[in-house]
Amino acid sequence: AAAFREFGQWLINAVGPHKACQTIHRYLQFFLDINDRWPACANYQALLDLFGAEGLRRARLPMRWLKETRGIVADAALRQADSERRRIAAILASFPEGNVGAKALVAFANELEARHAQGKTSLHSIRLALSPAASLLRRGDRDGRKLPGQPALDDFLAESPGQKADVTGFVNFLNDAFGGELVPHIDELQVEKARRSALEGKLMDLLRQNLGPDDVLKRWIPCALEYFHDVPARAVKALTDHDVTRDDSGAVVTLNGIKYWVPIGATSSPRPRCPTLPPSS
Repeated sequence: AAAFREFGQWLINAVGPHKACQTIHRYLQFFLDINDRWPACANYQALLDLFGAEGLRRARLPMRWLKETRGIVADAALRQADSERRRIAAILASFPEGNVGAKALVAFANELEARHAQGKTSLHSIRLALSPAASLLRRGDRDGRKLPGQPALDDFLAESPGQKADVTGFVNFLNDAFGGELVPHIDELQVEKARRSALEGKLMDLLRQNLGPDDVLKRWIPCALEYFHDVPARAVKALTDHDVTRDDSGAVVTLNGIKYWVPIGATSSPRPRCPTLPPSS
């Protein structure tokens, strides 16, 4: 109570009496929460354990007061670690407790935590390993009632080939701990089929929208160039209207001296690849 009165006086000086009167009630719960724990929580780590990084961000002014009057200074490394741990906990809690998938994920997390305790990995790396592991488990069964088989792993890698390295550790763990025989390989044809299917779905979704001129330039044309001509989206980030010449059925897009035709509007249903026009003279 004494601290809250002290904070109120500080708040008047910090933001002015009018704003302090309007906002001080927002911070009452913060002081109620620490009331029974003070002075045990009179340090940043204890406050972080109690409120979490997000809770302390919402208590920006009380934290500023604690810094100025109690010397409690925020620690970016501790804050980042807390955020990572809470994200890890959320991943582990995403499966019903007791299911084989949940048990496998927790066991994998425990193995990673042991490596973290030995200084061999970071919390960030643990989260990056657990995220694709959870996605693979969902591919096998949404609730984790069974472990993924080879078809589930193949489908996962077809949709997310870039996560092969990230998920390989979990695959090896499943093989060692549960007697699996999973092999993380990528079928390039399946990956290409999945990629084109995703692009086609994106184009069809855009067709159903009422796109303005800027949307056509920034959203439709890059997607169409990738679908019809395999031009990666990153290659058209700087595309401007000067690079596009439109006609009744589509547009000619000039990139690095090469002309590409893409359909636009109602006539732009996905179809086989369009030919590239020769470079302009």
